[in-house]
Amino acid sequence: MHALCTHHARTCTQRGYARSAWHAWHARATHFSTCPHFCKRCIIAHVSTLLGTQNKTIDIKCLHTSGCALIIPDTDINRALPTKIVKLWERAKQRKELEAARLDGWEECPFCDFGCVMEVPWEQDKLFRCLNEEVCGVVSCRMCKELDHLPKSCEENEKDKALDGRHHVEEAMSRALMRNCPKCKKAFVKQSGCNHITCPHCRASSCYLCRQLIVPGDGHFTPTRDGTFRCMGDGSVEELHAREVEEARQKAIEAYKLEHPDVDEAQLQVGFPRAEPEPAHRVPRGFELGVWPGMDVRGGAVGDRGMWPDVWPDMAARNRE
Repeated sequence: MHALCTHHARTCTQRGYARSAWHAWHARATHFSTCPHFCKRCIIAHVSTLLGTQNKTIDIKCLHTSGCALIIPDTDINRALPTKIVKLWERAKQRKELEAARLDGWEECPFCDFGCVMEVPWEQDKLFRCLNEEVCGVVSCRMCKELDHLPKSCEENEKDKALDGRHHVEEAMSRALMRNCPKCKKAFVKQSGCNHITCPHCRASSCYLCRQLIVPGDGHFTPTRDGTFRCMGDGSVEELHAREVEEARQKAIEAYKLEHPDVDEAQLQVGFPRAEPEPAHRVPRGFELGVWPGMDVRGGAVGDRGMWPDVWPDMAARNRE
């Protein structure tokens, strides 16, 4: 028996894991063949930590902090630990032993620590079926280590992932251009006009810039005494849209990369469509300049005045008669 192990009873008591009296502690303790009594809570916490840190060795040594190197026998571990932790420990131990053996055909599940020897080459069976059904049970591709994507090839699946990523980014950018009515929460998109918005559903008034409800008479767009505005009633919102869409694009890319670390960021790049600048002199649709003397425009589309422009001289002549 190692001399350092004689301090375990006192150590467990100091940690608050053990007794109010010696007999109460003794009843909850476990006696190992190599060391004296250990508190069960200490043992469970120690082994759980080892399993969680994925140590290179799965040998469970003496718990004492002063450096006792005695290895606790498997029989003592099986007797002291709950069944669930024992199964995890045995699986980790088998995995380490198989890794050390370097068996031909050894493959592992990309989503958990399950592994086995695959006797069939991947040309005949492209799928890896995880038998760790309690925790994982995922069916994955043996080549690209992704989820089962048959009948698509790995290349086709990669292209689809890129398209899915672009769609994810595009949808986020589209949502950035949408507003929700602060009263009924219905979504709408502003196409033109001032920043005083009337909800098409509940008719509530709101500000397009700050997205707050507008109470009649509160002067939301009225300048204050110092000449400043809470919000501008009109003006271009292209810069606002560009900033909001760019922020949404960056956030969507980062979120998608967290879920798909192997994705190529270049495949997620989506440009922001810039609106063409309006001409200095706006010309209505279907109109031309300099055709009619003394007038800036000539009618050129059905519905602009309810009739074709070549009818207008005839009407003027009839009126003079």
